[in-house]
Amino acid sequence: SPLEGTATLSQEQTKDLLDGKWYFNLHTAANPGGEIRGQVVKE
Repeated sequence: SPLEGTATLSQEQTKDLLDGKWYFNLHTAANPGGEIRGQVVKE
């Protein structure tokens, strides 16, 4: 199921997001170091 949400970003956070410095790392009990990692990119 998809997740949705909103956030208010600082200018520095916005710059980092647009510069491709953000990612998501999914952790599970089976893989506490990270199951899968996904880069956030501008479309």
